[in-house]
Amino acid sequence: SGILSLPLIFIASKRLLGRKFALIAMFFLAISPWHIVNTRWAVESNIMPFFFLAGFTALLMSNPKNWWFLVSSVFFALCLYGYGTAYVGVPVFLLLVIPVLVYSKRMSVLQTVTGLIVFSLIAVPIVLFIAVNTLHLDTLRLGLVTIPRLPVEARYETMAAVFGENPLKAMGENAAIMFRVLWAQEDGFPWNFVAPFGYFYKFTFPLAAVGFFLTIPFKRLRENRVEHWFLFSWVAASLVIGFLHPVNLTRINLIFSPLLLCIAILIVKLDKHASLILPITLLVFSVGFIRFNQAYHGDDYRRRTSGIFNDGIIPAIEYASEKSEALICFTEQRYSLYIYVLLTQRVHP
Repeated sequence: SGILSLPLIFIASKRLLGRKFALIAMFFLAISPWHIVNTRWAVESNIMPFFFLAGFTALLMSNPKNWWFLVSSVFFALCLYGYGTAYVGVPVFLLLVIPVLVYSKRMSVLQTVTGLIVFSLIAVPIVLFIAVNTLHLDTLRLGLVTIPRLPVEARYETMAAVFGENPLKAMGENAAIMFRVLWAQEDGFPWNFVAPFGYFYKFTFPLAAVGFFLTIPFKRLRENRVEHWFLFSWVAASLVIGFLHPVNLTRINLIFSPLLLCIAILIVKLDKHASLILPITLLVFSVGFIRFNQAYHGDDYRRRTSGIFNDGIIPAIEYASEKSEALICFTEQRYSLYIYVLLTQRVHP
């Protein structure tokens, strides 16, 4: 998915602002520390940005003469199964862009209705899952499909501001957390970033903010590029997630691809006024990329993450269980050691 994201972002960016912009955007994604770590760490939530990018690309290719909106609807629906933050991000994004697509005659009413039907059909199981657990209903059994009632409260309930006692206060606190994470480009979880490089070389958030400002449609949409509104909506939908949830670099992973596009927009704008801007930018980021790889594949980072992920625990459990029939106890000072026991001992469910 990480490799496939590169041609996807090239195609999407070319539709946005042309070939030069597309090459810069693809370069930025290829060297982004966030995207490299995201690609190499196979945690389930990391698949969601790929599905969203695929949907976004298909959306940009939509016009009244084709059915690309149908394809985009499939990918946006699949996002809902990738990560829980998509429950908020995807509907907000679609609410922002679909009216504009119809208003600007980029899509017919028939295409819109068909795409939304496809989206809804694919989304039905996860919507039922949310309903069962939010409303505390019994487990649903629909033929071969089971919609389980979880034995504990769902995480989206325990973390979302709207379920708390003081939603407005919680949203303000969440916004402050989100700004700190985006500004500092780190979140305290070493597996999410490589110090001091952050998600895109530490000091680039102001560049992304200026680029985002350039996407805001100050004039009527008919006088502005609709594609800019799409990018604006992507960032806006990601920010809504940050207001409703206390985020880290994983929970707000939907925002990083559009932030890279915003930086690329700024670079292209500056390049029109100063021809040295682009080569200097590429040189600086290339040097940063080399330094990032030295750190990411270096001994210090390996030692730090090896400790966090309990490197060596699996052969230790296997050795101990082979050598002794006695009860084996584990310290509670390490996180979730039971998962390694379940993996190695193959305990029956």
